[in-house]
Amino acid sequence: MGTVPPTRSRGRCCNLAGLLGTPVRVLCYPYGKNNPAVRAMTHEAGYEAAVMAGSRMNTRRTDPFRLKRIGIDYRMTIAQLRWKLFRLRWLAYA
Repeated sequence: MGTVPPTRSRGRCCNLAGLLGTPVRVLCYPYGKNNPAVRAMTHEAGYEAAVMAGSRMNTRRTDPFRLKRIGIDYRMTIAQLRWKLFRLRWLAYA
């Protein structure tokens, strides 16, 4: 998305909303890559938030266009998820 003109990203948002029949409000940056210009284009395209790579916890102060995500898949147990969340909570203070 770093090289996509704003009008093209705006069109993609609207096209996807038409296909799904519901508004698309959150973008996932391709490969988690973004910079201030890409975040500005994302905002201008009508998205309310966007997620990027990086396994960290979000806080109330986290920029909605720089939300981090936590990787979870079908093999993860509840105990593993609890441990991951516990570790990530402590990383916020490191």
